[in-house]
Amino acid sequence: MRRATITLGIASAASTLTALPLGKLQMESLSGAGFVAVLILAAATAIAGLLRLRPLAVVSGLGFLGVALFELVQLATTDANALGGSLSTVSMQFAFGLGVIAVASMTRKAQA
Repeated sequence: MRRATITLGIASAASTLTALPLGKLQMESLSGAGFVAVLILAAATAIAGLLRLRPLAVVSGLGFLGVALFELVQLATTDANALGGSLSTVSMQFAFGLGVIAVASMTRKAQA
């Protein structure tokens, strides 16, 4: 669990680079609040891996899923976009959430 969780935390933090306004290289979008939310969850994920805290990993994974669901509901139902995201952002956060929860749910025997 340790290395995979740390890697997912670093990768999710690095994924915010794809939201920087770099013209054609911009693959997703995030506002300041979106950056903060993703970076806090990324840090929590990496810390969970470093300290081998499964509950924190599960909570951070649920946080990523919550961010994805919040963004999806806002995009589908209102003109508001508090996190400044797009459907690409939703899919990325959904994938990180499922990945972190899957890694945190592995038993020690399955990790061998």
